[in-house]
Amino acid sequence: MQCHITIRKGLDLPIDGKAELRLTDARNITTYAVKPTDFVGLTPRLLVEEGATVGKCDALFVDKQDERIRFTSPVDGKVKAIVRGEKRKLLEVVVETECKSEPTTEQTASKQPQTADEIKAAMLQCGLWPMLRQRPFGTVASPDDTPKAIFVSAFDSAPLAPDYDFILQGKEAMLVKGLEALSQLTMGKIHICFRPNQRLSSTIKQFNNQQFNNSTSTISKVHTPPETSARKSPTSILLI
Repeated sequence: MQCHITIRKGLDLPIDGKAELRLTDARNITTYAVKPTDFVGLTPRLLVEEGATVGKCDALFVDKQDERIRFTSPVDGKVKAIVRGEKRKLLEVVVETECKSEPTTEQTASKQPQTADEIKAAMLQCGLWPMLRQRPFGTVASPDDTPKAIFVSAFDSAPLAPDYDFILQGKEAMLVKGLEALSQLTMGKIHICFRPNQRLSSTIKQFNNQQFNNSTSTISKVHTPPETSARKSPTSILLI
């Protein structure tokens, strides 16, 4: 059973048009940039030089405050440029791809992480951990904290943002797998944010839903894992 609570705050910018429902083959893209400025409060320590060869998931820079938090290359290639601003502030690391890499047999056949520590280690290693933001300040979450709850946004309210229902079509099983993995990282609940009547909300049918919505979003309360003895943090984490 779902309970709807109307929230009157918030606004969608009244901009005409919407993103075209079309997928583009990203393999035609030759340069990629990883930007420390996208992460609030981050002080990066650069690990590569211009011209260096890097592999997919190799670290380009790390967080000076916690060097377990790695920011990795999305492709195999060479570091084309290291862009700096005033006072040599690191703005971005540009990687130029050299080949179309495919997952190796070892990568695809490797053991899937099951425990919270294994999931956390895998996310830190491959560079996914910085996608977890800690509230209230929106900084990268600390790997040492166990959050009270995790919030996952299943839509983007920015003007001309892509439609997640379209992007994730046919990938619903992967979404559920990801939510199951995230549920191991908290003793609280997973909250999934949907637009009203969003198709993806029906994908999470095995979870117990309770929605809070306005004209732009809903929050769906889902799976609650069993209690553990892990340390509990008073903060929450938002997955962006």
